[in-house]
Amino acid sequence: MTTVALAGPLTEAETLLTAADLIDRWGLCRDNYEGADESLCPAGAVAVALGYEANVWSAPTEAWEETGAYDLGFAALYALVESIGRWDMGPDDDWDGEALANYVAFWLVDVSPSAELVLQQMRDAAASLSSPAEQIGASA
Repeated sequence: MTTVALAGPLTEAETLLTAADLIDRWGLCRDNYEGADESLCPAGAVAVALGYEANVWSAPTEAWEETGAYDLGFAALYALVESIGRWDMGPDDDWDGEALANYVAFWLVDVSPSAELVLQQMRDAAASLSSPAEQIGASA
C-alpha cells in the first residue's frame, strides 16, 4: 500500500479523521490491518494516516517510536477504544498500541458493525478529542 503524504504533524483528532477517510475510500478490513484489496481496519488506517505501514502495530520500528508517530497513533486509538466502551479499560492495565488494535479488532468481529457505523464511531471519537470538555458536557 502507498503511504499517505502528510502536510504536517496531525493532532489525534485529525489522525482519526484521516484514518476514517482512508477507510471510506479503500474499504473496511475486518480480519487484519490491511486486506488484499487495500482495505484497512481502523488501527491500520491510523498507521497509514501517520505515514507508516498498516501492520506497524505488531512490529513497531524505531522510526515509528522515535518520531512520535507511535504516541500520536496510540492516543488516537485510545480515544477510539474509549468511545467504543465495550470492555473495562482500567487505568492500571498495561495498554500498548497492539493491545488497542486488538481491542478494535475484537469489536469488529464480535459486534460486526457496518462500515458506516465504524466510520461514525471514528468521527465521533475525533470530535470528542477536538471539543472542549464544556461543549461535550453541554451536548450530552
